[in-house]
Amino acid sequence: MHHEIRRCTKASCLAGRSCKFVHLTQDEVDDINNLVRPMTMRIYHEVKRIAFLLRETYPKEAQPHTCTKLLIGECIWDCISCKNNKFQKYQMPRCNFCMVPHITAIQGLVCEHTYCTLCINELPFYLFGPIPAYRCIVCKEFKLRRNLYHN
Repeated sequence: MHHEIRRCTKASCLAGRSCKFVHLTQDEVDDINNLVRPMTMRIYHEVKRIAFLLRETYPKEAQPHTCTKLLIGECIWDCISCKNNKFQKYQMPRCNFCMVPHITAIQGLVCEHTYCTLCINELPFYLFGPIPAYRCIVCKEFKLRRNLYHN
């Protein structure tokens, strides 16, 4: 999927932090859409502002997994995806399927990879006698399920 950056065309816009369009010249917008690198500082600050707005649209539990490396070439806030800053030493347990941090209802497989209750039901499985064995997406093997924590 290709995303295209568009200029703000509102005459009454004050170029505030809540506007979801960029406030750049048409040549600068064309440079962004053509992936011209390195960015000028004016483009960099505008794309950083848009990245912050985009991150705020995500649910609170998904925000620690949001990284800006693909957008502006560097991680600018604490995130779990690249283990930046405060998450480097401590990483919250998260679902290996949807990458959302576990808060309640942690399910796991015997291989010790964890999944949330909704995602473990999406895994492929086969019947090992009367018990289903689920295929772990990390180690690619069929393992038995175990309930680690349920609220």
